[in-house]
Amino acid sequence: WTVVVALVFAWSFRQKVVALLGFDSQLVRADLRDCLTCFSMSRFSTIEVSVLKATDLPAGFSSRSLFLRVLLGCNEPLHSRPRDGCTTSMAVKERMQLNYDPEDHTQKLSIVIKQQEVVGQAVRQLAPAVGALAGGAAGLVTPLGPQGGAMAGAVAGIGTANSLGPEIARLDLNYTMVNHIRDVCKQKTPPSRVMSTGPSVPWHEEYFERRDLVPQGTIWLRIVDREKV
Repeated sequence: WTVVVALVFAWSFRQKVVALLGFDSQLVRADLRDCLTCFSMSRFSTIEVSVLKATDLPAGFSSRSLFLRVLLGCNEPLHSRPRDGCTTSMAVKERMQLNYDPEDHTQKLSIVIKQQEVVGQAVRQLAPAVGALAGGAAGLVTPLGPQGGAMAGAVAGIGTANSLGPEIARLDLNYTMVNHIRDVCKQKTPPSRVMSTGPSVPWHEEYFERRDLVPQGTIWLRIVDREKV
């Protein structure tokens, strides 16, 4: 019974544990819906997320390099090209395509504006190991012991590695909001340009939806369906 209770507890608080470790995307790229549909991709369609710009962002001490991180369900996180010399705004003009199930109420589209750090990927990979070594050494003089200290240090290192790159602002949309923006943007798209391999509309504010960012700022985006190739 202890094992069962532990498993139920871990499953119930899995999202909080993942967030505590600093991860902002799914660790396991599957859920119950995938199992019930035998991992068929037929329920997914392709959507294109276009971002024109972001303005009125929280100010920094100086100019900085900013980029977008786009998260949606089981898709791998996507990133835009970093923009240098940004203060309180950034011009993006980029499009990204993702798999999307319009009837899956558990999906959330997150567009996160982050600041590019000087710390490279090598340092991020070393952080968990360094944390484990430091925790193991500290465990020699604590009740946790070397193994307990190493585990605690590794967890702290993972959290540190995944939190590198400060978040400036973000937009979170549930599936109802995403579907609404899809419908609105479809009406703004000229029929003759829906199948174009280039931008379906000009990069003008009138063709984009304006949304408020948290904690501050505004972003202009479009979400449209794309035909499968």
